[in-house]
Parts: sequence; C-alpha cells; structure tokens
Amino acid sequence: MKQLDYAKKLLLPAFLTMGALGCRQDLEAMEGPGAQVRDSAGIRIIENASPAEGSLLGWRIGAEPSASIGVREGEEPYMLHNVFGATRLSDGRIVVANHGSSELRVFDEFGTHLVNWGGRGEGPGEFSGDLHQVRPLGR
Repeated sequence: MKQLDYAKKLLLPAFLTMGALGCRQDLEAMEGPGAQVRDSAGIRIIENASPAEGSLLGWRIGAEPSASIGVREGEEPYMLHNVFGATRLSDGRIVVANHGSSELRVFDEFGTHLVNWGGRGEGPGEFSGDLHQVRPLGR
C-alpha cells in the first residue's frame, strides 16, 4: 500500500507536467499567418489580425429568427433540458441533442416538432451514455 502511495506522489507531477507541455504545444499551433505573439508579465498573448476590408461574406443575420425551438412551459417535445448541440440536415430539418432525456429531437425548418429518436437505455436505438453532440454523418 505504501508503494502505491509513493508511486502516486511521483507520477502526479509527471502527468501534470506532460499536460502543461501539451497545452503549450497547442498554443504554438495557433500561431499562424497574421498572428502577433507578445508577452505581458509572463503571460503569452496571441492576437490575430482583422480580415481585410471587403473580404467578409455577404450575409446578414435577420431581425427575426427563422425558427424558435424550446419553451419554459408547454408541450413535452419543446421542453428541452441540457441541450449540447443541434444541426440542420440538408432537407432543412433541425436535430437537437437533448441530453436531459438522451433523445435526438427532430423539428422541421420552422421549429415544429416531428419525431424523437433514441432515449435512455441499452437497447437498439437507445443511448446508454451521455448524449453530448449531434452532427450529420461524414462531418
């Protein structure tokens, strides 16, 4: 038992050091063209340049949403709990990963509920673990 405690005391600092080095490598990977790196009191700051004038996409966010999904009170399919993600399918349907019920809730392009897929369980079509995200296959 004492050997196990001793091993934990030796390995923990090694794992923390490796984790910190991994984070540093990730920061270095973020430095790219147009990025400026500076130091402020020992804290590395990476600042990315603004895009060139006229290079932005020609789209605007509308004044009103095209769909609104979710309510505080109302019908069950619209009562969402711990939503971790949503995606729009090529046919316009919107799929919401509702973590609270372990369901994928499917809505039409206007936000009307169509069907639920899955649920909590270990059977076919059910989710036994945590449902954290949803995205189309191949992305």
